[in-house]
Amino acid sequence: MKLNSKIVVALLLCVVAAITVGMVAAEDLTLPDGATFTVPDGFTVQEDDDGNTVLVKDNVAIVVLASDAKSPDDAKKNS
Repeated sequence: MKLNSKIVVALLLCVVAAITVGMVAAEDLTLPDGATFTVPDGFTVQEDDDGNTVLVKDNVAIVVLASDAKSPDDAKKNS
């Protein structure tokens, strides 16, 4: 019976370690304006000289444009 308890405790520790490693492996990205966020799993980060950032995974791209716009309407005016 004690052996089973030790096995269960060891498995629980392995699960906790795997979850912790997964959290640590997530990449945090800081944008030029100081905003930070965690990059979703599987995405790669591409940045250009203008401060624009693109997250790419397979055929999906998330574009973060560098702008001083404070609202979506302001951003539309600048485009």
